[in-house]
Amino acid sequence: MSDGYAPNPSEVLVFSDSGSGNMGDVTDRSSVARFTIDRSQFVLVFIRGHFSELGNGTADLKLRLDSILGEAHDLLLQVFVEKGVGNDLNFKIDRTEYEKWVFRIGDVLVLEWDNPDGTGALSWGVEVGLAIPE
Repeated sequence: MSDGYAPNPSEVLVFSDSGSGNMGDVTDRSSVARFTIDRSQFVLVFIRGHFSELGNGTADLKLRLDSILGEAHDLLLQVFVEKGVGNDLNFKIDRTEYEKWVFRIGDVLVLEWDNPDGTGALSWGVEVGLAIPE
């Protein structure tokens, strides 16, 4: 990947997921909010998340790596504090930082968030932008 790589908007693949329960779980490959490009290495470009106004509460949202190299290489990449009603997520990687956010073929990015609303009324939707580096 060349220095200063920045994908054109047409090169960014946008993946989405939504639900009303908890988001993903790095230890559960069948969980939701898991994002990858399985045919190439990839770069994280952005994460956006919205939480409905019909529920209550906030909780930390975690971005984790489910590494193709195995559980010993799974790690916490970022914590977004108190995301939920009234506090959406809008995280964009600075173009000068892309080289630090390159992942292997088979790696999976997992968003973990425990829904703080016990009634299940709080729903969420997330979008993740990934690009294939040059």
